[in-house]
Amino acid sequence: MPVTIEEDYRENFSSYEPETLQDRMEVLRDDPSEYSELEQEELLNEFIYALDQGDVRAAEQQNDSWEAN
Repeated sequence: MPVTIEEDYRENFSSYEPETLQDRMEVLRDDPSEYSELEQEELLNEFIYALDQGDVRAAEQQNDSWEAN
C-alpha cells in the first residue's frame, strides 16, 4: 500500500494511543487484512505522529545490529 504523508497527517487519525502503537503496528505488519484500508491509513498516520513527537523511533535490523531510519 503506497503511503503519502500529507501536511495535515496529524488530523488524519481518530486517537493517539502510544501504549498500544507497537502491538498494532506489528499486527499490521504480520496481517494487514486485520485492518480496513482506512484503519491502516489512520494507524500509519498515528505512527508518523509518534515519530514526529519523538515517542517512537524507526529502525531495522542489519545482521547483528540495528540501524535507525
